[in-house]
Parts: sequence; structure tokens; C-alpha cells
Amino acid sequence: MPYIQFNDLNMYYEEFGRGETVLFLHSHFSRSLLAFSGQILSFGGRYHCLYPDFRGHGRTKCESLDWNSRMIADDMADFLDAMGIKAAHLVGYSCGAYVGCYMASQYPDKVKSLVTIGGGAFPRPEGAEDFLQFLREKGIVASLAHSDADCEQVKRACDQGLKAMTHFYSGMSGVTRKNAYRAAGAIEAGYLLDQLFVEVIADGCHLPGDLLQLIYKIKGAHRICLVTDSMRGAGMPEGEYILGGREGGIATIVEEGVAKLPDRSAFAGSVATMDRLVRTMYELTTAPLHEVIHMASLTPAMLMGIDGKKGSVSPGKDADLLLLNEKLEVNLVMVRGRIISFPE
Repeated sequence: MPYIQFNDLNMYYEEFGRGETVLFLHSHFSRSLLAFSGQILSFGGRYHCLYPDFRGHGRTKCESLDWNSRMIADDMADFLDAMGIKAAHLVGYSCGAYVGCYMASQYPDKVKSLVTIGGGAFPRPEGAEDFLQFLREKGIVASLAHSDADCEQVKRACDQGLKAMTHFYSGMSGVTRKNAYRAAGAIEAGYLLDQLFVEVIADGCHLPGDLLQLIYKIKGAHRICLVTDSMRGAGMPEGEYILGGREGGIATIVEEGVAKLPDRSAFAGSVATMDRLVRTMYELTTAPLHEVIHMASLTPAMLMGIDGKKGSVSPGKDADLLLLNEKLEVNLVMVRGRIISFPE
């Protein structure tokens, strides 16, 4: 079995393919090969892929089971050194996304590019400006999520390249009192800063109609990106589903159009599909249909910097099209000019 010894670790890893190195960083309480099993064939033919198990996870052996994202980021930097690799592309999922962000901040010379899935970084005073500058130089879109940052911190982050607010309102600070004085939070910054895009889970559950209308009234169609934030229960019947990895994931109950924790104390993800978001935003706000479609297509493409190829029907753009009926239900899917058929 492939192990490599360094520091206090005997780290287990899997290795496939040739080419530029891609380091896959797995989620909490999972294993790298398990978390990214669906990507092996796609990446293995083009890249040198490394799948290490973090300390306290999988088959990796260490003196202590204590771990956190910063420790693992240090481990991954040392792992690359031990493997004789100067720099790699990083793909991080959940916990691995935070590990990747810490690596990009603390070991920028070792990071060629960074893709995060289900995680991200927080604008904190220490290192935030350098980190945002690094993202901007690498062409990475920075978005704020699940943050207790105040409005002034978000303003500074925006000056350094912050572009968007991830699923607006979710896990995000609002107005608080500091020494009896009110202080604006991240939510208020999202409204105040005209240049910031906001991602909106317009399922009617995460955000009710009044908040959807408020967001539309202040931000407008050109700064709203409709996002599903869906987990594996999307489009499926009501029942029990796992959020995250099949092993070590979180049990959820899908009912009333949303995923909830078993004790129903909080949401555990969305189960909305994009067509549902379009219908809900159209039904619950005063936005005209063409602007709602803009929120689901061209605005996200503008945020990602791919509006030259995606997001609208125009000569020279990719022929990725959806045909909706009068009920705003999907009737036809076209990808790169090819109609995709689905089994009945």
C-alpha cells in the first residue's frame, strides 16, 4: 500500500495518471479516493492525480487524532515536498476546500490553481488582503459565505477583489450592537455595495417572498444570481437522504420542498432545481420573466467572466439552451447544439 513518512505522519495516498499534478483534498470524515471516486477516470488520463488521506482520517497513521484545517494545510504542503512536487492544482471539497484556501494563503508558491466545492474562505483581518490579492492574480472569483464579518470588513474585502455573496442571508451576519451602537453586518454590506453580486436560493423556503422582493428591489436582475445549493435529494421524492459523503455524511429529512436536520431545527440544504427557482422568483416577486431568466443565466455568467460564451442567445456563443413551456417547466435541453433526450 502507498504510504509516505514525514513529520509525525505515515500518510496513505493513491496516485494515478501523468501530467501536471492535481492534489485532491477530501471532506470531513471521509477518504480521498472515496470522496473523488467519480473524477478518477476523467482526470487520470490527463493529469498526475494525488489522493491523500488527511491526518485523523482513512488509512493515514499519526501519533494524535487531533486535527483542524490549518494543520492539514501544513501537512499537505509537507506532503508535496515529500513527493518532490514544487506546486500543484488543488481541488478541495467541504473541509478540503478550507484546507485549499489555507494552502493558497500560507503557501502560494505551491498552488497553481484552486477549485473549492462546498466550502470557502472568510474575510478575517489576518492575511485577508494578501489572500484576496492572490485570488485576483490567479483569476479566481472570490465570494463570501457563512461569515460573521461586519460591514466594514466586507467593504475592505470588496476593495481587494471580493466579487459576490454566496447564498445570500444563509449563515450570514446582520445588524448587531457593539457597545450599545448598531453595526451593519455582511447582509447589509451585500445591499450597500452596488458592485457585489448576490447568490439567491429562491426556493421560497430559504428566503420567503418578502425577502426575495427586497433583494430584487435593491440589487436588481444584473446583480442577482439564482443558485440551487442543492444536495442529492434534489428532484427526488420526500424522504431521508444523506448530506455530504455517503460515509460520514449528515442524515436529513426532505419534506415541504426543503432538506431539514432530523430534529427539524434547521435546514440542511436545498432540493430545488433551477427551473423551480425561476418559477418561484417569478411568482413571488414583481420581476418580469425576462429579468428572472437573466438572473438564472447571464448574470451568473457575468460573475464568472464567461459571458462571452455563455448566458444568452447570441451569435458565437455556445448553444446551451433550455426550452420552457407556459408553466415554466423544462421541455427541451440543448448542449452545444445537441438536443439531449431523457428516458421517460
